[in-house]
Amino acid sequence: MDRLGRNRNDDRQQTGNAPSDDLERRVEHRTYELQEMHRHTLQAEKLRALSRFSASVAHELNNPLQGMLTVLGGLQRRAELSDEDRQLLEAALGEGRRMRQLLRSLQEFARPSAGRQVVMDVQATLDGLLLMLAPDLERAGIAVRRDDSTDLPRILADTDRIVLVFESLIINAIEACQGRGGTLTVTARRQGDRVSVDFTDTGVGMDEAEQAQVFQPFYTTKPAVKGTGLGLPVSHGIVRSHGGEIQVHSRPGQGATFTVLLPVRGDAGEEGTGD
Repeated sequence: MDRLGRNRNDDRQQTGNAPSDDLERRVEHRTYELQEMHRHTLQAEKLRALSRFSASVAHELNNPLQGMLTVLGGLQRRAELSDEDRQLLEAALGEGRRMRQLLRSLQEFARPSAGRQVVMDVQATLDGLLLMLAPDLERAGIAVRRDDSTDLPRILADTDRIVLVFESLIINAIEACQGRGGTLTVTARRQGDRVSVDFTDTGVGMDEAEQAQVFQPFYTTKPAVKGTGLGLPVSHGIVRSHGGEIQVHSRPGQGATFTVLLPVRGDAGEEGTGD
């Protein structure tokens, strides 16, 4: 009887612990959800502030920058310069063009969405963008591989903004390879009710601390003369405005994968595949 009583007591203790364990798991899960909500809220606030800031700054800088580029371009065509001075002039022009592209990106990000989303063929968009950036990829010694699904649906999107996201991620891959060459693999596939596009490079990679900060405005792992810390946060904001998400997976020395997930909406997914 004593042994039987002990067994029953043990059973009651084990049964009694089950609701407590379940409650603990639910609390942990809810705490994680609240932390994620808080993180996304802070990110959204930063992006709204960035949008207001970028609209005013881009407007103020555009005209003087264009004037500077015009003058420098005239000097490049007409002035008799030494090789060293011409190299300096070309470097100044290159930085000026980089700033102009940044301002265009900021203006595009700050532009209020008119809600004019159209049916977008992701595969055709990637084809055109990779063709446009082929000279940059070739100069960086980066080979491009494609691995697209044959049943990829079209999506509804603001095409200009999504192109800006894809372009930013390709340029990010070029910079991550740091002039040592490598491979960029672009993979597009259907993932449930979303289209997933992966950009995988063989660059320097990132540790967990860098990945946690990479979508924060003005955070960059690049030298000050090369990075502004705005390309990825702007891309993050654009993707989220489409109801999607952007993720990063990386390890130091082993490259990085940026994944863009965009929802298939309405008739876009039924209109056909990327044939």
